[in-house]
Amino acid sequence: MTVKDLVKVLISIDYEGATGVVHWQEPVDIQKRAMTEDAIALARGLSEHSVIITDAHAAGRNLFPEQLPQNCELIRGGPRPLGMMEGVDLADCVILAGYHAGIGSPKGLMDHTFSSSTVYRMTLNSRKMNEALINAYLAGYFKRPVIMATGDDVLVESLKDELDPGVEYVITKYGISRFAARLRPAQEVRTELTERARAAAAKATKIRPLIPEPPYNLRIAFHDTVVADLVELLPEGKRISGREIEFEDQDFLKIYRLLRLSLGLGITARYYREK
Repeated sequence: MTVKDLVKVLISIDYEGATGVVHWQEPVDIQKRAMTEDAIALARGLSEHSVIITDAHAAGRNLFPEQLPQNCELIRGGPRPLGMMEGVDLADCVILAGYHAGIGSPKGLMDHTFSSSTVYRMTLNSRKMNEALINAYLAGYFKRPVIMATGDDVLVESLKDELDPGVEYVITKYGISRFAARLRPAQEVRTELTERARAAAAKATKIRPLIPEPPYNLRIAFHDTVVADLVELLPEGKRISGREIEFEDQDFLKIYRLLRLSLGLGITARYYREK
């Protein structure tokens, strides 16, 4: 491998699509170990490359830093300007690891889109979105391709018609219901993670980024009206119905930031429900 073949890879790693887990109430050490061991398996396939791993689940404090290989930097904690995709501007390409089905997906394990307590439905330019697609579009904003995605079978199927045909995939488990899945053997999955990551990096320069055409119309239906009441306070927010807000702009990064602000206001809404 020559110097020109080397790439810097961002691994944005989430929890719900990680190997071996089926619920948010799994013991914390099992959650952290699942994410960490998947990250290690991916990094093993990228041993000749530089890697940035972004801990993209919840508050971003899930991975065991001391267990990661020497070729890896870790982005940990929050808040961050680019959220789950922090570091994408520093990388050449992206792996979406441990991602999951979007909210409302039949047999989608732990299905949600950014927040199971806030978001009921999300569309971009009238197309139903999940976290992986939104984040792939953000990568495309920076002209970075997604070269690999891993997670449950429903997630993988949702991406195959959207991303470049050269993208590598690993199915970690098969959804049965929201909190049940048929799990593949962990060692088998992690061996495949290593192999597919190596293959993806080798062809990274040939994979096209996902770049949507402006203008961008992001429409979010929230679980209840109190979130919409708060999000409507943003000058860019337009109330469409009792619980729906839309944003329109030519700049996708601005749309992404408005999405993140909306999710933050979803957390604020809990104050009004609980007091």
